[in-house]
Amino acid sequence: MSELSIQRYASIMGIVRDTATGLPVRNARVEITQAPEQFEVTRTLKRAQVDPFFWRNAPERVDRRQTRADGSYFFESLPPGRYRLKCSALGDGVRYITIETADIEVKATEEGAGGNTPALIDIEIQPNR
Repeated sequence: MSELSIQRYASIMGIVRDTATGLPVRNARVEITQAPEQFEVTRTLKRAQVDPFFWRNAPERVDRRQTRADGSYFFESLPPGRYRLKCSALGDGVRYITIETADIEVKATEEGAGGNTPALIDIEIQPNR
């Protein structure tokens, strides 16, 4: 008799805001720059499946999200572990300074907790005037 293994995943979500105005920044690029080994394997496999030009320029991919009109972003189906994010934006005529977050410990929701509770990581980026 084989054991059934249940894989639990984690999520990261947040809002990118302008530090000067507090307003959400739409079309900001949020990228995972550091991740657990299991995620790195997935990223490498996904990258090998597409044209290098497309991979470089895709606004959304397994390790990259583009913020919505309300500044929100969401990564799902992540293996639990330590992550680091990088955020950059060119928004409405404003150029922002690229920032990188500190390490973030992302945990899968415990069994019976009623679903996945995302790690909430709001990011503030400073205009480069």
